Formats: sequence, C-alpha cells, structure tokens
Amino acid sequence: MPRVGCYVRWPLEDPVYAIRAHNTPGGWIYAVREDGALAVKIGYTCKPVACRLHELEYEQRKSLLCVGAVLVDGYRIRAVERRVHRLLRTYHLSGEWFFIIMTQEALEELVRRAITLGKRDQRPIRRRKAALVG
Repeated sequence: MPRVGCYVRWPLEDPVYAIRAHNTPGGWIYAVREDGALAVKIGYTCKPVACRLHELEYEQRKSLLCVGAVLVDGYRIRAVERRVHRLLRTYHLSGEWFFIIMTQEALEELVRRAITLGKRDQRPIRRRKAALVG
C-alpha cells in the first residue's frame, strides 16, 4: 500500500496526543480485516483512515482491507467506539477484533445505534425544586 502522507510513529511519541484523542469531539469509526478473513477490527481514529490503516499494516505486518469508515462529528469518539464494541460483545474475539461479516452499511447502522444508546445514557439530571418559604 502506498504511503498517504503520514508516518507511523507520531501519535505514539506525543503523550498529549493520546489524551487529546480520547476527548476529541469527532473522528472516524473504522472497520478493517485481513484479506480473505472474517475477523474484523473496529477502532477509532482522529486522523485520516488511510493513515491509521497504514499504521496497522506496519504494526501487524499483514495486508489489511478497510471495509467501512463512518465520520462521527460532535460526539466523543472513544465513547461511541466503546458503545459499538458493547453492541457487538457476542461476536467478540479479543481486543478490538470481532468475528462478524461487516459492510459499510452495517457499520453505519452500528454507529447510529451507538449514538442513540449514548443519548439515552445522558439523561438530564432532575433537581428538586426548592420550597419557597414566604
């Protein structure tokens, strides 16, 4: 795979990047798999997906294929990824790897459900009305 204007080590060298990435209100949820395999890795990145794919290929020394990517804007990306993992827990293999057939449409639906699940988790806090003493 040709390089896409990124190099592998920069986020790992910068500890501030790691903190910022978890709290970023946007990024990509992606799904990649080895060529010919059914196991799918579902992760997130705040960088272009092509750069992350290149990093993963470098780390794993295997050729990977991106089967889907969804731009998540305005939500905490790590929280959305965690909810997607929770929705797929019955298919979990290890780490971020799942034994499931994944398509772009399926990933979009998973992210949509994860965002909806997150909105339900963030109910407003009810406060007691103070009694007026007159």
